[in-house]
Amino acid sequence: MKLKNIIVKGVLFISVAAAMWSCYDITDTQKEWLDKGEKIYVGKIDSMYVRSGMNRVEIVGNSKYLRTAVRCEVTYNNEKLDFAISDIVKDDGKVSIIIENLAKGMYYFDVTTFDNDGNSSITTEVFGTVYGEEDLLTETPRRISAMTELWDGSLEIKW
Repeated sequence: MKLKNIIVKGVLFISVAAAMWSCYDITDTQKEWLDKGEKIYVGKIDSMYVRSGMNRVEIVGNSKYLRTAVRCEVTYNNEKLDFAISDIVKDDGKVSIIIENLAKGMYYFDVTTFDNDGNSSITTEVFGTVYGEEDLLTETPRRISAMTELWDGSLEIKW
């Protein structure tokens, strides 16, 4: 019986010693990574998409995961715009970023959020199209409001 107790105590002692030794290794591993600098990511705008418009776009998303973000940066075609989070988040929690004075064409917008310490979110890229005046004439349906035959046989059409 004594031998069995000694064996059980020995196994228990070795198990505890092994557990403590392995915890020490985990701490060293974490310390090694933390000493090299830890990357802290900020919450980002979720479920983004672009609503196209004439010479402008609206980037729409949700603010559910913004948390500590205080500003938003949008880059496109070597342009960089900064927005305060408080200015782009609406009362219903939706995010609305309007970018105006754009030339007709297709754009990729990179959206990144930042906190007060300069930590950033993962950048999200969204695609949008900007329409011009010539697109308005072909895309917008017109309704004829009146047609009048003139004295010379021509027609006057009012939109």
